[in-house]
Amino acid sequence: MRIALIGTGKTGGEVLTLIEKENLELVGPFNSRNSPSKEKLKPAEAIIVFTAAEPTEQLIPLLLELNVPVVLGSTGVKWPIDLNEKLIKQQQTWIYSSNFSLGMNVVRNMIKTMNSWSKILSNPQFSIHEVHHTKKLDAPSGTALSWKSWLPQNQNCEITHEREGDVKGYHKLTIETDNETITLDHNVKNRRIFAEGALFAAKQMKQVKNVKKGFLKFEDFLDESVFNKP
Repeated sequence: MRIALIGTGKTGGEVLTLIEKENLELVGPFNSRNSPSKEKLKPAEAIIVFTAAEPTEQLIPLLLELNVPVVLGSTGVKWPIDLNEKLIKQQQTWIYSSNFSLGMNVVRNMIKTMNSWSKILSNPQFSIHEVHHTKKLDAPSGTALSWKSWLPQNQNCEITHEREGDVKGYHKLTIETDNETITLDHNVKNRRIFAEGALFAAKQMKQVKNVKKGFLKFEDFLDESVFNKP
């Protein structure tokens, strides 16, 4: 399989290592020293993008010219309102996520279970706390916002955050009652988990038949195309 990689920063570098390790064909990689173009990207069977928000926004018109599946791991991007409509019309599939950790999707289902069972508790109070490295610009993190979105819209849940050292990503959900505290946390030990998830998504788009078209969240793609959950 031929994978094009755009972005060779910390996570993109991990993707590059995995592509080489799995003996996949690399197209690129592309970065500020080697800009992608329609001609250069033509051989790719899938494109993985790990760039900052502004470069990603600038890439969108180019990526729309290509009939190639795209995996996007950028955060803080202002996506065009009509992007999903355009992709469906062009019969393209793009998968995006603020966190491509496969383990995070285990967490997603655990959060939904915790919320469902919290109905038996007396006045449960939900909160989310996240910690990331000092160079992370957005706060709260996209992952923290995803965690909150996995709770019902009417569920009040405060999000707090810290920025320290080179923390790769720590998130904790707490349910507090008068008599007990319940917590669920996820700690990233290595950025390679994001690369593994992105590469998994790219390969699945080729292997799964009748992949849904449009602009898909990673978790929705997993539910609908991989696990066939409604």
